Amino acid sequence: MTNLRGGFLARVAVTLVALAFCTGAVYPPIIHTVIVQWIMPSEYTDGTPLLLSAITMTRIQWGTCADDKPTFGLTLGEYFLPGPGITLGVDRPYGKHCFRFAVRVGSAESEFSETVSVTIPALPRPPSGLTIVGNPNA
Repeated sequence: MTNLRGGFLARVAVTLVALAFCTGAVYPPIIHTVIVQWIMPSEYTDGTPLLLSAITMTRIQWGTCADDKPTFGLTLGEYFLPGPGITLGVDRPYGKHCFRFAVRVGSAESEFSETVSVTIPALPRPPSGLTIVGNPNA
């Protein structure tokens, strides 16, 4: 009798965990990797040539978008890449995210680039109402 009771409790525990996932009580975080790519500047603002080797850092900020243009809103974080980086993988959850970039030569930093945005769609909720229709061991 103990084995049957233990098996029954195990099935109930599995069912409760399954129902928790199906009803929205527990969701694992869903993160998407966004690949951001850009072209480095080849000249200073006065038109003189800028060598890639002179770029000491690339600064990438990400945050909210203030409107649909896109306009950069609130800064949520930033990356500092040594030298002239041209690509970066960024893990982001669903929603709309804006990015902007700047480069540094020595201690002088450029203005930020134009803003680019990406919208990661939300995933559908899983099915609900999970039931076991028949149990061959009952």
